[in-house]
Amino acid sequence: MNRRSFLASAAAAGASLATRAQSSRPNFVIIYTDDQGFGDVGFNGAADARTPNLDGLAASGVRFTDWYTNSPVCSPSRASLLTGKYPQRTGVALVLDSRAAFDVPGLRQGEITLPGELKRLGYRSAAVGKWHLGSAAHSRPRAQGFDEFFGFFSGWTDFYSHRYYKQSGTAQIFHDLWHNDQEVWEDPEYQTELLGRKAVEFIGQQSSSRPFLLYLAFGAPHYPMIAPRKYVDRFPASLDRDRRMHLAMVAAVDDAVGRVRDTLRERGLDKNTVIFFQSDNGATQEVRAHYAAQPYRGGSNAPFRGFKAGLFEGGIRMPSCMVWPGRIPAGKVVS
Repeated sequence: MNRRSFLASAAAAGASLATRAQSSRPNFVIIYTDDQGFGDVGFNGAADARTPNLDGLAASGVRFTDWYTNSPVCSPSRASLLTGKYPQRTGVALVLDSRAAFDVPGLRQGEITLPGELKRLGYRSAAVGKWHLGSAAHSRPRAQGFDEFFGFFSGWTDFYSHRYYKQSGTAQIFHDLWHNDQEVWEDPEYQTELLGRKAVEFIGQQSSSRPFLLYLAFGAPHYPMIAPRKYVDRFPASLDRDRRMHLAMVAAVDDAVGRVRDTLRERGLDKNTVIFFQSDNGATQEVRAHYAAQPYRGGSNAPFRGFKAGLFEGGIRMPSCMVWPGRIPAGKVVS
């Protein structure tokens, strides 16, 4: 299954059920991570990873062994996910800039998107987390079909201060955290936990009478590399320093995924919810104000060669799985 067929299947799933009672139409939860490699999850054989919730997700449905992203970098990958198009056909062929003016054009006005199409079928939708598909008014989540947005427009932000910073070229530092189109100032809270909490809150507001789409786009494990001690301590101190921090950030994501699934079960929505997971591109070797002048070595694209921004398998072959209770049998593997 490729991205276009996924988008078509998602929209078709809603359309084919449109004449039935609203409660019978499936909900959709899309979980997207940032710079997580093929070898950064247990279900792909990473013995050093601690991802029981993602592993459980894969075991509950279908695990894709050959799922390819449409770009080895973030903005184009996300554009393809939400439109079903090749990146250059969305106008987002490269990584978009991040600017304090929040005027960066991205997705074009009038673009056909998954949330927009599902809205026509009565779905309510929310984007939580990293957007990076344009901060100009016409490119923002609510202008592209989402009903709600909580997150940030830039390529990354600090995991506690929620500020974007760039030191190379023209230095800039600015706060970037929003609810819909209003800037918000939350108390310092670890970004991954904050996004997981907002996703859970959205699910908690939903009822079985109206289907929903939740696009949960974590900023982890993209730099800046930082995680609370409770996640770092899950991994031995003897582990490579980069790898230990990287896996700690992935573990935080995994916990948040677990909370999302628990909430769906508690709300009685799990049996009627499709959950899809993938990373946007492969693990990176980028160095950003790192402690050593050498490539970052925390993420793993094993067993493949290559990294983010490259077209070897490591840059474009993603960890991915999908759950649809009653439609996709548990333990299925698709190559």
